[in-house]
Amino acid sequence: MMQLTAYEIQILNEIYIEIESNFKKRVPIADVIGKYHISVSTLSKAFKILFQKTIDQHRLEVTINYAKKRLQEGAQVKIVASELGYANTSSFCRTYKKVTKHSPLKQIP
Repeated sequence: MMQLTAYEIQILNEIYIEIESNFKKRVPIADVIGKYHISVSTLSKAFKILFQKTIDQHRLEVTINYAKKRLQEGAQVKIVASELGYANTSSFCRTYKKVTKHSPLKQIP
């Protein structure tokens, strides 16, 4: 099993926060890690070890949590889908349902 140094853990935490802060922009992971001089492969393995989920799982989790919040506030599904960069509402609904096991319409008050 890969052992992580304190410096690597610090980098991973910074990347974790950066993903949370910029999730709407859908920045490619290669761009996110460019300043850290770490390969995507190494980052992916280390991220999974430290956080017990993949980078893509984390991104999706952050995105769906945002969507839930917006929908509970009364935002329309098509508006939330657009805010999150989905090309169409059906694509967003499919992803939302895959993650949450129910339609985004059930989140609307």
